[in-house]
Amino acid sequence: MNTTSAVTDNEAKLKEALAQSQQRELEFSALLEASHTILEYRDFPQAARRIFDSCKNLTGATAGYVALLNENGDENLVLFLDAGGRTCTVDPDLPMPVRGLRGEAYGAPKTVFENSFMSSAWIKFMPEGHVRLDNVLFAPLLVGGKAVGVMGIANKPGGFTERDARIATAFGDIAALSLSNNWTLDELAKSEAEVKKLNVELGIHTAEVEEANKELEAFAYTVSHDLRAPLRAIDGFTQSLLDGYTDKLDEEGKRLLDVVCDNTHKMGQLISDILAFSRAGRQEMSVAEVDMENLAAVALDGLQQATAGRDLAVDIKSLPPARGDFSMLQQVWINLLANAIKFTRAKPAARIEVGGATDGAELVYYAKDNGAGFDMQYMDKLFGVFQRLHRADEFDGTGIGLAIVKRIIAKHGGRVWAEGKVGEGATIYFALPSGKNNMA
Repeated sequence: MNTTSAVTDNEAKLKEALAQSQQRELEFSALLEASHTILEYRDFPQAARRIFDSCKNLTGATAGYVALLNENGDENLVLFLDAGGRTCTVDPDLPMPVRGLRGEAYGAPKTVFENSFMSSAWIKFMPEGHVRLDNVLFAPLLVGGKAVGVMGIANKPGGFTERDARIATAFGDIAALSLSNNWTLDELAKSEAEVKKLNVELGIHTAEVEEANKELEAFAYTVSHDLRAPLRAIDGFTQSLLDGYTDKLDEEGKRLLDVVCDNTHKMGQLISDILAFSRAGRQEMSVAEVDMENLAAVALDGLQQATAGRDLAVDIKSLPPARGDFSMLQQVWINLLANAIKFTRAKPAARIEVGGATDGAELVYYAKDNGAGFDMQYMDKLFGVFQRLHRADEFDGTGIGLAIVKRIIAKHGGRVWAEGKVGEGATIYFALPSGKNNMA
């Protein structure tokens, strides 16, 4: 090879490399411009049109369309059609089934093309009045690996190449990303609207709760003052009869007056318990670290009158500290210990054990006794208001103590449960959040 021939060959290679470089630059610029439409257009059909035009111009196609699958996945829903100046008289209301070459693009899913369309097997699927297709290429729109739409380009002078297929695939991916982004924004808009609706409903509910609380406070005031006054009067007059007219009353009369006094005292206690239950749900909390071991011991000291003269052993073990409202948690221990003391009354050697430990994300505490116990099938009733598992003549009380415990622990973000066996005792548990899950 002479020098002149070698130079000419090198120049040709250089021009070819330069042309390829320029072509690649055009491709990158077109893809970058198409990518910008994802941010530029909120409406997918507008973004799809820009992406389609970029793909059509870069590949040299003169016609085409973008379509999405319907909900059943068996028809194309055409967003727009560019006939490229050729006549198209197809009725736009006619269904566009997923079949033929575009069916191949959907099913694979991958980009496919045919450069001799009018003489191919696919011509039988073309409806009457359709744009003449010298050649056609379909690129699926993939979201999550599934074809949800298709971009078709057609009638490129000279026919499509693998390079065109690669370019169309890239533009199809951009269109799919735009569609996915559009769906996400739609979901966000729906979620936003739902949140606004819920906020409105919450505002209404909050107002209703506030109104109910006001009514409850008014009721509590009535119970506390208007009902206590006549109870005190009944108790006072009954006691006066017993004190001043004892010699004029027979034994039955005295017994009946004692019954009246006893029931007024029970009614007074019931009123106090109802108010305590009401306050447990409405009371503002003052959260701090609480020495639970000391709190249980102080609660026990306050119940000495109920334990006087009894063979009763109470073992308060080491208890982990908790975070919560001091007075509320003190009420929990008072109610649990009073409950255990009451239901061990018939035991000649009563035993009560108080314990606790950290269990994962919870602090678990318990009060265990060897008293009357209960049938586990009635466990859910144990923490209900006015729910009693024993007759009133066996054990006194109003049936509210454990309901108050449950309400206080729930207010602290905790839970309560119990285990027991008739005649062998019961264990009441409650758990509070611990560590990072604890109340601030």
